Amino acid sequence: MGQAEWTNTFAPDYRSEVVGRSLIVHADCFEWLQRVPEESLPAVVTDPPYGVKEYELDQIQKTLANRDEGQRLLAEVRHGGLRRSLDGGPLRERQIANHPSLKPQSLLRLLVYSALPLGEGVIADPFMGSGSTVAAAEAMGLHCVGVERHAEYFETGADVIPRLAALGVALPAPAMLSAPPLWE
Repeated sequence: MGQAEWTNTFAPDYRSEVVGRSLIVHADCFEWLQRVPEESLPAVVTDPPYGVKEYELDQIQKTLANRDEGQRLLAEVRHGGLRRSLDGGPLRERQIANHPSLKPQSLLRLLVYSALPLGEGVIADPFMGSGSTVAAAEAMGLHCVGVERHAEYFETGADVIPRLAALGVALPAPAMLSAPPLWE
């Protein structure tokens, strides 16, 4: 699919930008999803906003000011387990992208590969945020459409996505990523 066809199919009348083999779109995802041609997206890998309480400004400020308070808030709202490394330290991804719901590339790369194991088709992330799912698809050689309604995240996506995709991430051997046959 050429760039013009790609944009006409997934971003007609929307501000968009091609990033590698992917497309990022500035739009409200609910409106956008109603306009996407049927059967054009064989996979969706996304992380919709949740835990709204977690994103209130006063709680974000407390988290930044006091690590203990931040840990208490994460325990209280039961979120945050995928936002830090196993040793409790910050994700390397945080040095590249500033987003409250950033996920590790190691996890997202496994998810996008699992969504399109043959590498055919397009993955959609209708809640793109910082673009980490799009970056994972890029790193795995897959096509992805990321949709983001917040201008700030959309505008930084073209810079952030290639940098996240370039992170060295240890993944299981390709044979471990393949599902066993369902029949013999």
